[in-house]
Amino acid sequence: MITRHLSLLLLAISLLLPCAARGDERGDMTLGIGGGYTTVNHSGYSDIYFRYSFASHVRIAPHIGYVFKHENASAFNASIDMQFPFSVARGLQLFPLAGVTFNSWNYSFDGSDSHLGLNVGGGIDLKFTPSLRLTISAAYSFMKHTDGLYVGAGIGYNF
Repeated sequence: MITRHLSLLLLAISLLLPCAARGDERGDMTLGIGGGYTTVNHSGYSDIYFRYSFASHVRIAPHIGYVFKHENASAFNASIDMQFPFSVARGLQLFPLAGVTFNSWNYSFDGSDSHLGLNVGGGIDLKFTPSLRLTISAAYSFMKHTDGLYVGAGIGYNF
């Protein structure tokens, strides 16, 4: 089932590549929204992100978000990641990422708990036009008691 979905995603990307725009340049900025799923409390999350490219292969990507309540837990999170994109086709980039993250978890019956940790992951960027970008990413947060995987997608405006 997963391979079928992956095949459909790759087919859709290959059909959209002819209309894709160039990769990042120094000074490029993106502001976007995203969402996805986390394994920490088996719930969805949403976030707002910003990216600034220092060079064609180095950008900083801070983001803040909220993990929706499930299993009696919800969270606020903030991360600052460094991404290292490289172009694989016109308008299509892959990027590894590494960074620091802070999560503040609220538990329905046990109060709250905050942790600082590290993120490691990667993703895919598809630039449809010079001002529109689709991102699919996955990152694992290593932290005491609340480590887990975050998988999501987002759409951003390049300016």
